[in-house]
Amino acid sequence: MAGKTYDRQPNETSVAFDAFCIYRDLGTERRIHKVAFECTKSEGLLRRWSSAHEWRRRAQAFDDDVQKQRRAQHLKDIAEADARHRQIARVCQRKIVERLQTLKPEELSPSDVMRWLDVTTRLERDVLGVERGVAGHDPHAEEGEVLMISLSRPDRIPGRPLDEDEED
Repeated sequence: MAGKTYDRQPNETSVAFDAFCIYRDLGTERRIHKVAFECTKSEGLLRRWSSAHEWRRRAQAFDDDVQKQRRAQHLKDIAEADARHRQIARVCQRKIVERLQTLKPEELSPSDVMRWLDVTTRLERDVLGVERGVAGHDPHAEEGEVLMISLSRPDRIPGRPLDEDEED
């Protein structure tokens, strides 16, 4: 199996490869003079090694592989977090359902009832993938079309002209 582009090359000495590794690991700060300082070699020698062993191309291949690994790890982390959040949601939902089964309606205030109605309606609509509004039937609509009536203006039916005394 062939090695990676940024592995030691067949005609590359171990000293030249060590210098390349210093260069590679500098990341965005890659400069021959920094490698020269680090490994106490002349800049001229390092430029020859850099050219002969294609340091820039190899360092870019290394960067690309690192980024690819980071993206893969990021996607894995997202999937793990998603699974964890789903599990937490299931546990919470079970506990809420248990509590709801023991709750007496007279324990709820009118504002509690309204809030619960709002929350459960939103949840149901989210699960069904329905926009916030009220679905209705429009006799002028194409078959299968659903009319959405705004909850903020239930008196206003989209597509119907305004009466003279109505404001938009």
